[in-house]
Amino acid sequence: MRRLTLGLSISGENVNSRYFGKSSSMTFMKEAMEYANAPSGSTFEAQRPDFWVIPPFFVPEPVPPQIFPDDDLLQTLLDLYFGQINPITFLLHSPSFRASVANGEHLRDRQFGFVVLTVCALASRFSDDPRVLPTPDSPLHLAGWKWFEQVRALHLITSPDFPWLLKLQLICLSVLFLAGTAVPPECWLLAGVGMRMAQQMGAHRRSRYSVASKIEAELLRRVFWFLVSMDTILSSAFGRPAATTSEDYDVDLPMEVDDEYWDAPHNFQQPTNKTAQATYATSYLKLMEIFNRAQRTIYPVKVGKECGPEAVAELDSALNIWVDSIPSHLRWDSNREGIFLDQSASLYITYYYVQILIHRPFIPIPGKTPVTHSHFPSLAICANSARSCGHVMEVQSRRGGGAVLQPFVITALFDSAVILLLNVWGAQRATLAPSDISRAVADIKKCVDVLHLYEKRWPVAGRHCDTITEMLNRAISRPVSLRPSLKRPVPEDPLPVDPPASTTVQQLEQLELSIKQTDHLFSLPLSTQELGLLPVYESFDFHYDVGQHEPSSSFTNGFSGAEYLQVVNAEQSGFVPPAGGPQETTAAFSWQDWSSFADQDYKWEP
Repeated sequence: MRRLTLGLSISGENVNSRYFGKSSSMTFMKEAMEYANAPSGSTFEAQRPDFWVIPPFFVPEPVPPQIFPDDDLLQTLLDLYFGQINPITFLLHSPSFRASVANGEHLRDRQFGFVVLTVCALASRFSDDPRVLPTPDSPLHLAGWKWFEQVRALHLITSPDFPWLLKLQLICLSVLFLAGTAVPPECWLLAGVGMRMAQQMGAHRRSRYSVASKIEAELLRRVFWFLVSMDTILSSAFGRPAATTSEDYDVDLPMEVDDEYWDAPHNFQQPTNKTAQATYATSYLKLMEIFNRAQRTIYPVKVGKECGPEAVAELDSALNIWVDSIPSHLRWDSNREGIFLDQSASLYITYYYVQILIHRPFIPIPGKTPVTHSHFPSLAICANSARSCGHVMEVQSRRGGGAVLQPFVITALFDSAVILLLNVWGAQRATLAPSDISRAVADIKKCVDVLHLYEKRWPVAGRHCDTITEMLNRAISRPVSLRPSLKRPVPEDPLPVDPPASTTVQQLEQLELSIKQTDHLFSLPLSTQELGLLPVYESFDFHYDVGQHEPSSSFTNGFSGAEYLQVVNAEQSGFVPPAGGPQETTAAFSWQDWSSFADQDYKWEP
């Protein structure tokens, strides 16, 4: 029989260690008992079994035995997780986790075993070992599913026998695994469940952390902030309200101390001569707070004065202050290598994505009423942020340690490609030179190049590639007379002529060669003002040498420069034109044309 107790436990061994706020009846009762001098941790003796004993059918049925990777593969997967994933997600503590696995804790403690299985599933996406696949002939994007399917059931997470910290860690890892799969809505729901569970145990209140050991409190702090960031990212991606806001919690940021310095003799003291990987988490989470505020301010359900030009200016100012505060070892440097390059790429692509998020609603759309506050150079800011996203991720894919395990990287690349696609349409309507259109297409290609790398392990990236391919095919294959125009055609207007296909291909190849040869002449734009002053339709060059480093074997880039143009042969894997030549479309061109493609990213698939 379980008894109601006033005792609290952060580790979760006490199933009643739940948090109750000031307005709750439980807190009122506790205060009343304290007033009556009832001792802390006392229990109620007058508990009638009919109301307190949990019926057998409330308890989850036993689950099958756990199946772990072979020992050598398990160690390899742990190395991959803590080498490439944990420095970005800052979720687990490497020394204690590895020690528990080495001691066989995952074989004795099923709850910890589930966490280990999820770690293995995530790390499998970075492994070329055929044993990570369900069957030898399975596609690469199924890597890790043989372990994740053992923990996917929600009843494991909601089980009252699951310790709090392990339960929240399992939710976080599951969200991370599901984010790039064919079932992205599931991870959004799971992140919301995780936030509610964290609030249930009081992880959103600073006072809650004082009852735990320092290591346990820091792990819980990492879990909570991970849930905050995932809630922000996924809610933005789906256009839904976040489960929490900064007004709902008062938790300190994670400590800027790397895992190996938590225990004695260092005792959470980072050596002064050792740059901390954990510093990344502080910068990232501060940016997440701006991200969350932008989502609430620019995309409210009830539009009010708070989403006016003053709010946009405040957000721009906050972003400019943030970008100036990035630690020196995380500032963008295209010659940087290792984990600091991956962390830097994560910060900057998030920064540019937030810039797009803020200014995207103010881009003038043909056929629609101009948005108020359109005096912002929103199209220029979005276009140049999109180009920067493509550049940052292209550099990282060539020089980094593989994919950056941030769920919104794929979304950011897709949104950037759509913004740049607007440039293609805008350039056509403005009757700009074919070279300008080719440069815009080259910008899109950068995003698609990286998405093609990710699609091998994250199927949602492949869906985005297909969508962009179809959109670009339609944009560049339609006769000029059928392209949407902002002005009413008059007889005096001469009809522009499309360049021959071969000329377009040659232009793009020459353009890409020119960009690579002049990369060192341009630096990455940072402030909102810089992004707004750069040209909209013309591309721009960046400073990095694309030929010095080859991508890892798991992310080999085998795509040629002109491959993504509509004029390429159908058997190539780039932009493939519809059968029967250029597609005739009507002038009534709208975003609804793409709903059949976009909706596929959010459909539940078995």
